[in-house]
Amino acid sequence: MGNRINILPDDVLCHILSFVPTKEVVATSVLSKRWKPLWRSVPALDFDYWGYYSVMNDNARFHFVQSVSTFILSRDLNQPLKKFLIRCRSSVFDSAFFNAWLTTAAQSRVEHIDLCLYFKIIVLPPILLNCRTLVVLKLTFLEMSGLSSVHLPSLKILHLNNVKFLERTHLVVFLCGTPNLEDLETKGVRFRDYETKEIFRRLPKLVRAVIVKDAVPLDVLYNVQFLRIEEMVM
Repeated sequence: MGNRINILPDDVLCHILSFVPTKEVVATSVLSKRWKPLWRSVPALDFDYWGYYSVMNDNARFHFVQSVSTFILSRDLNQPLKKFLIRCRSSVFDSAFFNAWLTTAAQSRVEHIDLCLYFKIIVLPPILLNCRTLVVLKLTFLEMSGLSSVHLPSLKILHLNNVKFLERTHLVVFLCGTPNLEDLETKGVRFRDYETKEIFRRLPKLVRAVIVKDAVPLDVLYNVQFLRIEEMVM
């Protein structure tokens, strides 16, 4: 079996490894000299804190942050990054590290970002909010701040699950910057301030929407083929 795998070209091996958690991908570098550099070209990074550690302490936090920083900053930037996924508690990392990771992902022409941060207050870097290659953005259990400008012309899937915005205006800004959106979820979306003077624009290419009641005006969703409206659960 091992010999059969070794006859595969590097790009096929990297594609296979893209479905494996990054911690395990890097472990393959000990298999042989040929495998040693492959992880730097794998088109997906998948970091799950609880996949690394069963406890949360200073040593575990430090090692996790160092691992993420090393892996993403050591990638071959000539290789596009298809997917960047990170799941961890809000107390694990400093915002400066987080911004560096996302900036590098955007510079690597990232297509899919999936963040679950357990109510970390974040400011997404401008380079990410204006990333022309981003197709999928999934944000879960976090609070958005400092959102002023969004231009994501390739974004087709936006899932906001248990995301809190400082103002409802910020959601308007987000949606106005995604003219080609096809799939929208706003489950459990909350606002500190529900008032907004901004006007929601229609999303002409939207096909599917799962929204929490009153988060998005229904006339914005006029042409969807699938619509589910959920009650806010406090």
